[in-house]
Amino acid sequence: MLILLVASLVIGASAEDQDWFPVQRDVDIEYDLEATPLEIQTNSTLDSKHEVRVNFYSSEGDVAGGVVFNFTNATQYYIDLCSTSPIEFQTDLPSKVDKVWRISLIKSSGVRLVIHCNDVEALNTLLSDSTCGQSDWSTSWDRDVAKIQFGSSDDASDFYRPKPRWTAVQNNATIDFDLESTPLEIKTDSTLGSSDEVWLYFRNSEEDGAGGILLDFSSTPQYYLDYCSTSPTDFPVTLPSVPDRLWRITLTKSQVSD
Repeated sequence: MLILLVASLVIGASAEDQDWFPVQRDVDIEYDLEATPLEIQTNSTLDSKHEVRVNFYSSEGDVAGGVVFNFTNATQYYIDLCSTSPIEFQTDLPSKVDKVWRISLIKSSGVRLVIHCNDVEALNTLLSDSTCGQSDWSTSWDRDVAKIQFGSSDDASDFYRPKPRWTAVQNNATIDFDLESTPLEIKTDSTLGSSDEVWLYFRNSEEDGAGGILLDFSSTPQYYLDYCSTSPTDFPVTLPSVPDRLWRITLTKSQVSD
């Protein structure tokens, strides 16, 4: 049996660069917005008069709200079936042209719409009779969002994706994970020379040792394969100097003939 273990560093990227989908207009997309915030990439400039338009629908196809971003001389937002006219963001948005917008819908207590731009909170509003100029706003916004659609007038949205979710690491905790079917990604911010370590042990379903890997943040970064290496080994490539890194560990097992 040939066993290939690949510990790769996604150079020049982070989890924030993964798994984007091209935007298609007037196409229904199954999406539970309450469970998972939506992220949208744009590169429109101010005064381009481009707009982002995302419509929300229930599972039955009824309108359940929506949002619009207008790239005029000042970026504006419009809450569909709530606002009566576009409103300028009151927060100074990042000046960078390439933007990631995050739309979160929270209904644990009322209907709250939260919008981030490049991780800066641009809007956090509780929809109500006082914040919505349209008196029947709740008819639509009280519906559960099961689908989204980028409208035909949307000429700013380039890509979209569900917001990536990370799970905090707990030391000495056993996690059910099929490494052969799904690569594992790990985020670190340790600097070289810190002597910090990533220690990952592999176990089978009977809790027997099935390998493992050590990543050592010494002045010269090294790796160690549990039950294989006799001592740590320098990485064969030069790692980026930035401390924020995304590691992807892939395990491939295949039969080879003699």
